Amino acid sequence: MKISDKLEDFKAQGKTYFSFEFFPPKTDFGLDNLYSRIDRMASLQPAYIDITWGAGGSTADRTLEMSKTIQKYFGLEVMMHLTCTKCLYHQLIRSYGCKEMAFQIFWPSRDPRERNWRMGKT
Repeated sequence: MKISDKLEDFKAQGKTYFSFEFFPPKTDFGLDNLYSRIDRMASLQPAYIDITWGAGGSTADRTLEMSKTIQKYFGLEVMMHLTCTKCLYHQLIRSYGCKEMAFQIFWPSRDPRERNWRMGKT
């Protein structure tokens, strides 16, 4: 389910919702520790989990790995918080394999004449 649809459902039912945001740990030990915490926090039923993508893609591989793992093993919706400076849409999809997953990518326009968001479907 798209996160936007999930949030609309919450609003329609008058339910409060929340999400958790995590930054990918630098070590495997840190990642195991975070997965343990996410396992416990999943029982709180967040609307989604936001995984931050480091500036310039510095944690891109770990962000993608975490996103896949959280969806598959914890059953939670995931939003990758991407930093796409100087990154083209097709490069992002090809480079990081997002297309194989059910991720929706929201692409903000940098053109000052165009103030809305464009959505790329994967």
